[in-house]
Amino acid sequence: MKTRIITLLAALTALTTASATLIFEEYFHPDDFEANDSNLANGTNWGGGTNQLRFVDTVNLSFSNANYNPQGNADTGAARTNASEANGRGSYTTVSGTALSGEFWFSALHQRNVNDTVDSYSIFNLGTVNSIEPTNTSFNTSTSFGLHNEGSTLRPFIATGNASTWSAPTTGSATADITYLFLARGNTTTNSLDVWIFEESDTIPLTAGDLGAPTVSTSSALLSDVTTLWIGKRGNTGGTTYFDALRLSTLSGDAGLEAVTVIPEPGTLMLLGIALGALALFHRRK
Repeated sequence: MKTRIITLLAALTALTTASATLIFEEYFHPDDFEANDSNLANGTNWGGGTNQLRFVDTVNLSFSNANYNPQGNADTGAARTNASEANGRGSYTTVSGTALSGEFWFSALHQRNVNDTVDSYSIFNLGTVNSIEPTNTSFNTSTSFGLHNEGSTLRPFIATGNASTWSAPTTGSATADITYLFLARGNTTTNSLDVWIFEESDTIPLTAGDLGAPTVSTSSALLSDVTTLWIGKRGNTGGTTYFDALRLSTLSGDAGLEAVTVIPEPGTLMLLGIALGALALFHRRK
């Protein structure tokens, strides 16, 4: 009898987790890269030319809010843009062997070290292997988000369409030298992308339903063929941007929030009900 109950409990656990998939994660651990301040493409699974993006083992973006769990981010290491480099500098990696489908969640730690008057974006770009370069005309087949220097104000943004036609956001602001948690929810069916940006002093919700209005959002996201993540900078030289703790999943909890979960589908709930009924029957017979 005990063996049957244990087996049933294992089945229940499998039912609640089967639909969740951690697709990609990157914490920029030093043992994955050649040396401090080296070309990021010298490391594991990252592409891009020399000086596109750098790996640094002297920086680790920390975020100690109780409701955020960066998991493997304890070791020192981050990626950074090069302040002296101008337009379209960054590195890319494949995050999925097949295009993302339905709802997915992405999180990352992000810091811009200066509020500058130059026109400069620090970017997370979700697209295909052919849409990773912001100076490329095919960049209009992807959707990007991040921080933008608009005059002397640092603002969050989402951009869809060709890079040459991007419009700077007009609301919201960010502060230099502050580490932000970016939490993004994309949906390839509805073409929507919602991005929440948190500081450590913010109260981060425990459930997806309590997230509230996103910091920035769009209903025209270009997400139908996402297989690649590009991180870097577009625009003038500006300052240095750091990236760390990148996570992509089909479940919001896997994106770093310890208790942010999705509601099980009706079919899953029915199976759970049947399993719980069987468990009660076992107890009755015992």
